[in-house]
Amino acid sequence: MTNTATLPETSTAIWNIDPTHSIAEFKVKHMMIANVKGQFSKVSLDISIFQATVQPTSKVLVAARNTGIPIVYLKMGFSPDLSDLGTVDCPNRTRHLRFGVGQRLSAPDGTEGRMLIRDTWNTDIVPELEPESGDIVIYKPIQRLL
Repeated sequence: MTNTATLPETSTAIWNIDPTHSIAEFKVKHMMIANVKGQFSKVSLDISIFQATVQPTSKVLVAARNTGIPIVYLKMGFSPDLSDLGTVDCPNRTRHLRFGVGQRLSAPDGTEGRMLIRDTWNTDIVPELEPESGDIVIYKPIQRLL
């Protein structure tokens, strides 16, 4: 049995991001053998294309759940004391500290938060894609974990 979902047309919107507290990373798998990773030193882009993926992704999640496929969410976030950021000389730690992990910032509602700290607004899953009962949510503080 095959279930298919028709993806709806999407609209776009402009989201503003704070480049002093943002990072753009990429990972490319080459010939299924090697991974090439990198980061842009400055972030300044129109992320409306990402917003446009929310509704189609929601449809895929519904179809997967309907066929019994387990849904696993991977969230990037660190403990408040940054103990899971790695050792002092760990590349994960030095890279994320350079980009402001743990630094204080203002949430969209005006409350104070901290960059990439677990269970804060900037590690939340968008409401339209929130996990449902039975879904698995894993915090993944280190990029190479999976």
